[in-house]
Amino acid sequence: MASLLTNVYRAYDLLAVHPRIDPSQIALMGFSLGGRTALWANQKRFQQRYGPSRVTTFAAYLAFYPASCHIKLAEEERVSDAPIRIFHGLSDDAAKIERCREYVARLRDAGKDIEIFEYTGARHWFDNGDLAPLQPAWAGVNFSYCTFVERDEKIIDAATGEAAGVASPCVVSEGSFGYNAEARERATTDVHAFLKGLFRLK
Repeated sequence: MASLLTNVYRAYDLLAVHPRIDPSQIALMGFSLGGRTALWANQKRFQQRYGPSRVTTFAAYLAFYPASCHIKLAEEERVSDAPIRIFHGLSDDAAKIERCREYVARLRDAGKDIEIFEYTGARHWFDNGDLAPLQPAWAGVNFSYCTFVERDEKIIDAATGEAAGVASPCVVSEGSFGYNAEARERATTDVHAFLKGLFRLK
């Protein structure tokens, strides 16, 4: 994960010095594992550890069905004041929306600007037009049933106290993914509306 975060911060640095780009209007968006990266890039300690000499703060952090809501970081509420937006399908059984609702509730309780957009009938990767409407087989691992917590800079399976990973008893290999044109259109509209409001665009 460190390499992904380092790449994100370096990309910000590259864009921020471009003469045609306003560095205050750079948002970060990611999908699935990239969604996790988008959320974790907002962690102040990761910015300080992996970022450049100055703290990198994007204008907003947007995550589609992030593969991280089952993980509770040690200082998860220590993020910037930039808005966080999550876009998630109600039928996602590869990264269950309930875990992201829990994450959103915890950060709201900490006073952070965070919201989740939910899409009926949408599964994992619902915005990927290259997929069939429904792919019943899930080739990867599903951590949605797990509760992982960070302790002493290690991710631990809360149920067993052991190091978290694919061998954790909570991990399954079931789930599905597929394209949903209606959900994609709604999500596209929601993203555009949010960014227009954030950047005060016409």
